[in-house]
Amino acid sequence: SLALTQLDKSLSSALVVGTNSWPLKKATSQGFGPGIGPNMRWGARMPDQETTVGELRDKWRKFVSDRDWNRFHSAKNLSMAIAAEAAELVELFLWVEGPESNDMARGERLAATRDEVADIAGALLAFCNAMDIDLSDAIANKMAKNERKYPANTFRGRWRLNAPSEPGVGSLRDSSNPAPNAGDGDPVLEET
Repeated sequence: SLALTQLDKSLSSALVVGTNSWPLKKATSQGFGPGIGPNMRWGARMPDQETTVGELRDKWRKFVSDRDWNRFHSAKNLSMAIAAEAAELVELFLWVEGPESNDMARGERLAATRDEVADIAGALLAFCNAMDIDLSDAIANKMAKNERKYPANTFRGRWRLNAPSEPGVGSLRDSSNPAPNAGDGDPVLEET
């Protein structure tokens, strides 16, 4: 379908801010995992259920290496690229209400949304490659922290920490007694 073709093409979106299209390039088998072989090219179908994070990282690593861009990939530059690409996604929905933005992301702005999501993911993968961060491990560790910090029985249906708690579930510290931090700046629950 056209939508899937757009998604596949979006994986070839630029990592360098300001460049939004790259020609499709035939990949070589060098450096790629079992799901990405010598005939795989940017733009070919790579469904999430069949493509590993490692394979995507390998493709980005080769793409960057082939262009000698590693020397530009500092933590500062790549974190700024992630923020710039995220801002481009935000811009698609500026001044649009929540439900309408969902309709637009799935409809008239589907191709642009997928392109920006791919740009963000590409910049993140390049960051992980350059800083030697195992993305799957980082996500697993952060989710374990989130599970402890935001217990489902206490935070179900809440979008902020200072929402009133339900009776008998636990309480949040009041504003006169600042909450402790969980290690990354967010207040945490007080045990009751």
